[in-house]
Amino acid sequence: MKRVLITGASSGLGKCLAKEFLHSDYIVWGIGRRNVEELGLNSDIQDGKFYYSICDVSNQDEIKTVYSEMAEKHFLPDIIILNAAIQEDDVGQDFNYRVFCKTFDTNLFGAIKFVELFLPLFLAKKKGVFVAISSLSTYRALNNNKIGYPSSKAALSMAFESFRLQYAAKGVRFIIFNPGRMKEESNSFLTITFSKAAKTIFHHLNSNKRSNIVNFPLVPTSIFKISQYLPDYLISIIRFR
Repeated sequence: MKRVLITGASSGLGKCLAKEFLHSDYIVWGIGRRNVEELGLNSDIQDGKFYYSICDVSNQDEIKTVYSEMAEKHFLPDIIILNAAIQEDDVGQDFNYRVFCKTFDTNLFGAIKFVELFLPLFLAKKKGVFVAISSLSTYRALNNNKIGYPSSKAALSMAFESFRLQYAAKGVRFIIFNPGRMKEESNSFLTITFSKAAKTIFHHLNSNKRSNIVNFPLVPTSIFKISQYLPDYLISIIRFR
């Protein structure tokens, strides 16, 4: 059976991804900040298909502890999905540098720490997949009151592009997913549900598609890409005033 590690697995997209992989006979190791009882996966835990660790990925010592737990159980994932992220406002009346740094610690440095730990193992067996859950905001920073979120996601995407080029001939893949705005429920063509986003990601990872950058849904992707060609002052008037 294949194995997958998912960060940010206790809610939202991460929780839906965990369920998607479990329903397809993967063994899943989830990482999150909530208690495992809140996930409703007790039967999978009892069957030995689901493992879970409480971990704040902004704390690199906690990441190392989880890595040790996985090593003790000889759990070497085939796929690592780096999904954990925060979207706190760092702009109000003033710019909040503390929140900005916290966002980078979670969205960028927390993800890259997992790459540092597992890359030598993937290189040794000449295969493995790292997945970055980035954002369409890497194309245009249209997030109200948020500086750290789009910039951390853009940095994560560029880091993965650099990793991909460096290790292109080593058998290790670095795939970037850029979803639009996600919700539990959606009745708009501008948003997508967490469950549908999870299915999109799962099907791509389990297909023969070789695309390393995946943007979805179509309409928000088109809007973000077109907005790149609009002048800043116009975007500011339309979006932020």
